[in-house]
Amino acid sequence: MASILRAKIPEGVKFSCVRCARCCKERKILLLPEDVERLVHATGLSVEDFAVPVDDLEPYKYRLRKSDGACIFLKGDKCSVYPYRPLACRFYPFILFHVGMSYVFIIAGECPGLNKGPELGRDFFEKYLSWFWAWKMRVSR
Repeated sequence: MASILRAKIPEGVKFSCVRCARCCKERKILLLPEDVERLVHATGLSVEDFAVPVDDLEPYKYRLRKSDGACIFLKGDKCSVYPYRPLACRFYPFILFHVGMSYVFIIAGECPGLNKGPELGRDFFEKYLSWFWAWKMRVSR
């Protein structure tokens, strides 16, 4: 993977989700085109119903709309589209950005689950990269 998709992988990071839904309330949730397709299919909504376009945030093309300051899919403190949630939600508080000729994981420091739980290994981040790489290969054809 490293020879195909260059990315700086964080080391020594501990994380365990504390189920606070803070990420759904305080963050702009960025979407890959594949996320949009999955949500359209799962919800029956049009992309305009739940997302707005973003520019210059490669590889992301949209961000989720908010309602009352939270993701429109947040009901109480639970995600109503959890099985179909965006890749960014699956890997929060780690955000993948394109920088120069490679990618870098940004760590969202406001997440209360950071420094809790087990140390995440390289395999955690490589899984994210493999999903992203599979998407990139599909859209570049």
